[in-house]
Amino acid sequence: MWPESKKTKSSMIGLVITHMEFLGYTVANNENGVYHLVHNSRFDIQIIEGDSIEMGLLFGGKLICTEHARKDYGNYMEYINDLNISSNVTKFFKEPTKAGDLVFQAWFPGNYDKTSFSMFMDFMQEDVTGQLSLHKDTDKFLEE
Repeated sequence: MWPESKKTKSSMIGLVITHMEFLGYTVANNENGVYHLVHNSRFDIQIIEGDSIEMGLLFGGKLICTEHARKDYGNYMEYINDLNISSNVTKFFKEPTKAGDLVFQAWFPGNYDKTSFSMFMDFMQEDVTGQLSLHKDTDKFLEE
């Protein structure tokens, strides 16, 4: 059972990478199961293939916060909470470093299916780019 699970996960990441390339992403590099993908008009993203037997992939990225966000901690946290309240599949949180950049993550559970993965990516795209473009405080808290 264990070797089959690893084989299934490896083929799943291959299908997901192919799908992401279809969406216009390019794999910049792959380090120890962490795939870095870049896009010319969408947010860059990382895909992490976990080591557990649980099927799924973790998607994430980081957006650079402004100096204002570092100084206005309370309102920055309120901004992040607003993003989480309206989110479909993505969670947002402050990076636990001095920089305090905005991190986003979403878990795609189970096996790859073209339709469900397309919906997942649409939701994640809406969560990240849609919400950020609509929120009145994005310019205050995030760099362009």
